[in-house]
Amino acid sequence: MTTLVGRSGCGKSTLLRCLAGAVRPSSGSVRIAGTDLWPHPRRRDRGDREGAVGIVLQSDNLVPSLSVLNNVALPDRLRGRRDWRARAEAALDRVGLEGRGRGRPDDLSGGEHQRVAIARLIASRPAVALVDEPTSSLDEVTAESVAGALQELANTGTAVLVVTHDLRLATRGDQTFTIEGGLLHDRSGQDSASLRSALEDVRC
Repeated sequence: MTTLVGRSGCGKSTLLRCLAGAVRPSSGSVRIAGTDLWPHPRRRDRGDREGAVGIVLQSDNLVPSLSVLNNVALPDRLRGRRDWRARAEAALDRVGLEGRGRGRPDDLSGGEHQRVAIARLIASRPAVALVDEPTSSLDEVTAESVAGALQELANTGTAVLVVTHDLRLATRGDQTFTIEGGLLHDRSGQDSASLRSALEDVRC
């Protein structure tokens, strides 16, 4: 699991969207799971269909007409997996939403929406997971649970990149980077206080 932190406006979410293929970089190349995303968007789409990349943005992109369970299971069902229900239920349990599968997204709070989106990621187990601010709407206990779930996902072989303002989550990454002045800096192994100090005087 790799975590990326930086002050508001420094480019964290833009970088994540470049990696997701949603924003074309002004220079350089973007490779995900061995595939160059640009200038071949059709290849990007094919890779997404095969489950190579899972994305959770701050707008959770749940389908209002589907139940919570079916939102979590959607990638697996599209790929024809027969065990989609068990995987979706286990993922909901992991983010603390056991028994909520029959409800609709409209029945959930903003933080619960985010947890459903994380559960969908856990259930689908992509090769690469790109996650934007997964704990921003969560209380401390739930945030810790979601952080643990993301670590478990990484332990199963998924490469997880988390963009976050949560310095406690940032320090849980195997690698930790900051964006300062448009450049990436390796801060792996630093604690929350050191990360906060590094970011205090940075201008984006």
